[in-house]
Amino acid sequence: MKDDKCHCIVCDRPFDYMDEWSPMLRDDIWNEVIRFYCLEDVEKSNAELFDYYYDLYNKYYGTKLGDECFDKAGDYQTFICYPCMERALGRELTVDDLNGADVPINRRFVQNVLKWRK
Repeated sequence: MKDDKCHCIVCDRPFDYMDEWSPMLRDDIWNEVIRFYCLEDVEKSNAELFDYYYDLYNKYYGTKLGDECFDKAGDYQTFICYPCMERALGRELTVDDLNGADVPINRRFVQNVLKWRK
């Protein structure tokens, strides 16, 4: 991750890892967003590389190499900010779009974004 921030792959908006700018969506909603921006190949490649480095992290857990693999895995996550998600969907996100409202990142999205829209 450049400058220790996550960046939206669409608009390059920077945000902190696990903050409310990029909530976790249900797979069907996420895939709809990915298709809208024609990012299927990028998402597939990132997922494969993330899994590869995460497997190495688990294999070498507790070692310097394990820590390096964990950091490297983070470089291969696909981040899209919620305004770009909403643009792709043509509507505002709802709690029903989230992959579990009890997930910390989604809880922050509900508390800091959705509650202010009412």
